[in-house]
This record gives sequence, C-alpha cells and structure tokens, in this order.
Amino acid sequence: MRGVARFEQDNDQWHLLILEELTDDKRRHWLKGRMSPQVLAVLYYQLSWMMFVVRPRWSYRLNADFEDHAAHE
Repeated sequence: MRGVARFEQDNDQWHLLILEELTDDKRRHWLKGRMSPQVLAVLYYQLSWMMFVVRPRWSYRLNADFEDHAAHE
C-alpha cells in the first residue's frame, strides 16, 4: 500500500510540473495563467486526501477517473 501511495504522489507531482510548464505563458494574465491552475490543483489534492481518509476506495476511483479522462484528452 505504501509503495502505491508513493507512486501516486510522484505521478501527481509530475502532473503539477507539466501543468506549470504548460501555463508558463507570459502573454496570459498571472491570475488566469498561473494562480488558477495552482489553486485548482490544491483543491483537488485536498478533496482527494479527504476522500482517502473517509474511504480510500473513493479516492482511488476519483484518481482513476481523472487519469482516464486525461488519457483521452
């Protein structure tokens, strides 16, 4: 279980780094181009963590749905 959690943490960190690179557009306003994605990422993290505390299966399912959506986009 611990190895899976570490893998998921690394995977999410990788996504944040990609997101940061993709939003590094100087032509966009800093609020829309920089802050909004960061705030959404923190909110998603908090939601996922709270779901994990209540019922880990929900958190894993949310992450799986999120990953599936990202793979198809």
